[in-house]
Amino acid sequence: MEWQRIKERVTEEVLRQLQAEGSSPTKPQQTAPDYTCDFLVVVAGPVTAKVAALGQVLAGAGRVTFVAQSAVPALAACGQVITAGAEEVASRLVQGAGRIMVPSLYVGVAAKVAGLISDCLTSAVLLEAALNGKPVEVARDGLQVPGNANWAIRRKVEEILQAMRTFGFVVTDLESLAAEAARLPKAQAAPVATAAPAPARAEVAAADDYDRALARMIDHTLLKPEATAEQIIKLCAEARAYNFMSVCVNPGWVPLAAQELQGSDVKVCTVIGFPLGATSTESKAYETVESIRQGATEVDMVINVGALKSGQYDRVFGDIKAVVDAARGKALTKVIIETGLLTDAEKVKACELSKQAGADFVKTSTGFGPGGATPEDIALMRKTVGPELGVKASGGVRDYEAAMAVVNAGANRIGASASINIVKRVKPQPTAGKEKY
Repeated sequence: MEWQRIKERVTEEVLRQLQAEGSSPTKPQQTAPDYTCDFLVVVAGPVTAKVAALGQVLAGAGRVTFVAQSAVPALAACGQVITAGAEEVASRLVQGAGRIMVPSLYVGVAAKVAGLISDCLTSAVLLEAALNGKPVEVARDGLQVPGNANWAIRRKVEEILQAMRTFGFVVTDLESLAAEAARLPKAQAAPVATAAPAPARAEVAAADDYDRALARMIDHTLLKPEATAEQIIKLCAEARAYNFMSVCVNPGWVPLAAQELQGSDVKVCTVIGFPLGATSTESKAYETVESIRQGATEVDMVINVGALKSGQYDRVFGDIKAVVDAARGKALTKVIIETGLLTDAEKVKACELSKQAGADFVKTSTGFGPGGATPEDIALMRKTVGPELGVKASGGVRDYEAAMAVVNAGANRIGASASINIVKRVKPQPTAGKEKY
C-alpha cells in the first residue's frame, strides 16, 4: 500500500509538470553539471515505477543526481540527470556525493563492474567508488535469475555478486532502499562528502598507505566489558580516519557511537544476546528495537547454541526470525553461530536456519568462545548460504594475511579489534595474541 501511494504521488507530480510545460518534457539546459549532491543514484537498469518513486522520496530529503542511460522525465522531475561523461566526470561525481545508491542494475553492467571495465558512465562511477572506498548500496532485484536458467549463467551471476561484495558494495534490495529513504527527514540534506565533518572529540590521522578496499569490509570492534567512554570515542575516531565499514560496540555504547560517527559513512553495529546467546527470544527482540532506536544500523545476534545442539530447530529459527523482524527495514542482521562450539553438520544447520529466517549475514564467532574464524569454516558457511547472504569472519583475525585468507575463502565482512594493523599490513605484537577479537 505504501508503494502504491508513493507511485500515485510520483505520477501526479510528473503529469503536473508536463502539463505546466505544454505537455512537453523540459529541454536539457546547456549548463555545467553540479557535481555535489546528497544522493548519487546510479540507474544502471530499467526505470521502473519503484525506481522513480525512490527518486521522489530522496528529492524530498536532499539534492539528487542521477547517472542514467537517458534523461527519463520521471528522473528529471526529481533531480539532475547526467547521461554521459569521461572518467573525470565519474571521479568528480563520486567525490561530491554524500550517499551512492544503485536501485536498478542490469546484469551486463554488473558484469562490467566485476570485470573492472569502465566503458560507460554507470560502470565508471561504480568502479571509481570502489577504488576510493566509497560505500555503495546496490539493489540486486535486477540480477534475479529465473529458476530455469542455465546453471552456468546462475553460477556466473553469483560470482558477479560476490565480486561486488568483495569491492565493499552493500548488496540489498529495492524495498530496503525505499524503506530507509522513507525514514529520512524531509527537506534535510544528507551529509555531503565534500563538506567539513562535524567536530569530534578525538581525531586520528590515517596512514597514507593502507588497504582502503579491505577497510570497507571491516567492523572495527571493541566489545570488552571494561571498555570506557574514552576508548569508544577513540574507536570511532579511528573508524572515521580509516573509513571502516562500521564500529561494533556493546548496546550500552550505541548512543555515544552514533553521536561520534554522525556525518560519516561509518555505520554503528551492536551485539544482541551477547556473548552467550542464552537469553530469551523476547529479550533479544526488545534489545534489537532499543539498539536501533538509539542509533544502531547493524545488529549481530548470538543464536541459542544449546537449543541448536539439542535439535530444537524451530526454537532456533524463531529466535533468529524475531530479531530479523525487529530489525527489518531498519538495520542489517548478522547471526553469530559460534563455530568453535559446533560440529560441521551443526554449522551447516545454523546457516540454513539463518537463511530461512531472512538474516543478511552469518558470522563465525563472538570472540569470547573457543576458537575463532578459520578459512575452512568460512568456506563451509559460504557454500551453505550461497551468494544471497554475507559471511562475516570474527575471532582471531589479527593481521593482513589472516584477513585475506578468510576473504579468499568467501568472507565479505571481518570483525576485528586489530583493524588498523590489518589494513596497514603491520604484524601484531606477541602480547596482542592474548586478545581473541
